[in-house]
Amino acid sequence: MRDGIKQRLIADIPAIGGRVLEPQEPYAAVDKPYLVVQQGRETGASGFPGFRRRYEVWVYEARTAGFAAVDEWASAVIQSLDEQTVVDPDTGETWCLRYIGSFGRDRIDADRDAIGRCLRFAVDAVQPATQAETVPDDPWLTALGQWTAA
Repeated sequence: MRDGIKQRLIADIPAIGGRVLEPQEPYAAVDKPYLVVQQGRETGASGFPGFRRRYEVWVYEARTAGFAAVDEWASAVIQSLDEQTVVDPDTGETWCLRYIGSFGRDRIDADRDAIGRCLRFAVDAVQPATQAETVPDDPWLTALGQWTAA
């Protein structure tokens, strides 16, 4: 899924120059601006028969550019991913991402001479459930079915 998100961002935001990275990549010396995509936690969604996987997209810009530039990049990322279908290039599976807000405060990273913001997206997916092969008789449901058929 991460590769699908990266491909989508590169295609939709050509001004980022393909600089969509993962956390393990050495991006301290990469030209700014750039994006870092990482998977967040996966949880069962309350009241939902599936799971929620979170993805974070970190937007980094040069400190001299100011947070107005971060705002513009963040807006472009949200427009690219929110309520959009993304295809995983490895599995061919499709997912819909939903923007669920930024995480924490804007960040000033002195080591990278950068400023940034974390945007969070969620993928909610239904997990396949097995159905019982036999269902116990329920007289009320039988009567309701007969009434509906009539």
